[in-house]
Amino acid sequence: MKKPTIICVDDESIILTSLKDQLKRHLNNNYTIETVESGDEALELFKELKEEGIDVPLIISDQMMPGMKGSELLSKVKNLYRDSIQILLTGQANIDDIAIAINEAKIYRYISKPWQKEDLNVTVSEGLKSFEKDRQLEIQRNQIKQYNEELEEKIKIRTAEVEAQKEEAEMQRTKAEKSEQFKQQFLANMSHEIRTPMNAVMGMTNLVLDTPLDNRQKFYLDGIKKSSNHLLHIINDILDISKIEAGKMELEQIDFSISDSIEQIKQTLKHRANEKGLELLTSVDSDTTDVVIGDPVRVNQVLINLVGNAIKFTEKGSVAIEVSADKEGTRFSIIDTGVGIPKDKREKIFESFAQANASDTRKFFLVCFFLIELKSDFILTIF
Repeated sequence: MKKPTIICVDDESIILTSLKDQLKRHLNNNYTIETVESGDEALELFKELKEEGIDVPLIISDQMMPGMKGSELLSKVKNLYRDSIQILLTGQANIDDIAIAINEAKIYRYISKPWQKEDLNVTVSEGLKSFEKDRQLEIQRNQIKQYNEELEEKIKIRTAEVEAQKEEAEMQRTKAEKSEQFKQQFLANMSHEIRTPMNAVMGMTNLVLDTPLDNRQKFYLDGIKKSSNHLLHIINDILDISKIEAGKMELEQIDFSISDSIEQIKQTLKHRANEKGLELLTSVDSDTTDVVIGDPVRVNQVLINLVGNAIKFTEKGSVAIEVSADKEGTRFSIIDTGVGIPKDKREKIFESFAQANASDTRKFFLVCFFLIELKSDFILTIF
């Protein structure tokens, strides 16, 4: 890479020689020193150096020269090398010429002839330091400009990506809305298809109950009627999927009999237990209040699910429903001798369509409790 060039301009060759020698000794050959004897030659040299891409950090020009004055030359040079440091040498210039040089050429400093060696050296050193400082600032400005341009380009790209993501999200939302519409339509159709036979079962059961029956037949039909009513409640809630997804399932607050619920559950599931050779036991503590306030359909639903699972995963032994009272309310305990639920799986069973373990090779005692608080919602607790 070529060294930066310092240009000296004076119409007296002896002055140029002296100036060049002093600068070489002072600058330790770190710069190329070029000398010319007129402003026109200086402009030509400046143009050549600019075309070659060579920096001109400093120009020293005499003011009083034939043809073009130094202040005029420095003013024109400023258009070619805006950052160059310009020093004006003057021996006979008046104050007006110096003012022009300062205002138009923006010279760095002027030095009177004959110059003092130390004064010139200090001025040149400070001028070059100023040039380097300005050059570093320019480099930093260019770097910041480049960084901003790159950042703007990244922002444009990211903005385009975000817009694309928005469009994709909108498409997915539209698809989800259509899917939800199809689902609601499907549920509406299924609601009709399922309720129709259920209503027929319930209606036929009521008709049979109005005919002469012995006690055993009436007992079985009452069980069918209660189970049908219970199943219809569950079907209504399952088909109303929007309520479930929105978390708006409401619990009733009505009086109901615990003993009646336990007996209904026992009659509903007794046949399944007998098929597996299991005992289905019930026990209601004498201290328990029989009539409580709550949602009997939800209580029965929870108990049937728990007892049904207990029967499903119990190969031998018994499944028991125990009801007791404590300071918090009425406690239902489902106790079986089946495979149980490992501790690390107990949270998982509350997820939709999840099972704790598909394998039933490990068998241990399971106790499952849930609490019904009087005049409030029931709370399910697994131990």
